[in-house]
Amino acid sequence: MTKKMSSLRARKPEDKNAKRDLILNQGLRLFRSQDFDSIAMQQLALRSGLAKGTLYLYFQSKEEVFLACTEREFEKWISLLEARLNEISSPLSASQFADFFLGTLREFPELPKLLGHLHLILERNLSETAATDFKLRLKALLIHLAGLLKARTPSLMDQERALSFLMKCYSLLVGLDQVCNPSLKMQKVISNPELSFFQLDFDEQLREGICLLLLGYEKLESKTTYHFYGNY
Repeated sequence: MTKKMSSLRARKPEDKNAKRDLILNQGLRLFRSQDFDSIAMQQLALRSGLAKGTLYLYFQSKEEVFLACTEREFEKWISLLEARLNEISSPLSASQFADFFLGTLREFPELPKLLGHLHLILERNLSETAATDFKLRLKALLIHLAGLLKARTPSLMDQERALSFLMKCYSLLVGLDQVCNPSLKMQKVISNPELSFFQLDFDEQLREGICLLLLGYEKLESKTTYHFYGNY
């Protein structure tokens, strides 16, 4: 049920944060049920129980809303990965890490699709300053995660190799979601038995890809140099 709309501004920092979270939660719910292009700020304001003008005090566009959604969900996922890694005392094999990675990702089902929209749509509308700040925040999260990862996967013996691996996992995640979860129109097209080759299971493909990546790193010589360009 839609809450009564209010134009009252949140005054305290905790009230502002609560209202911001409310907007992001409603944005995610809309994102689950309809295409991004069909979501409107007016619709989001109604779902959040806010006057449209109040919504614009927090976000200037729906792109800003979903950029914030993406960053929040990504931060939560990284925090969960960190917490789960801290519970592991022994090294992980390639298959164990792939299962671990997928297990945490399943707790954030919208994240792969959000990341796909991040690259296809959201980043195009960011200023250079905003894009730089956003990328630096994501890079800091990944650097922190790489430090934990290298201690639990023998093939990722140093920070740069761990970062290289994480970026490949990230690329796999984003690309596979777009291939494995196409639009409703394309789902109908590939339902043709002659096109069943294009019907791919996201979890299965991502797990296999991560396993192959780690096995490949295990075969690389320890003196190989890796370069992390800091794009994410």
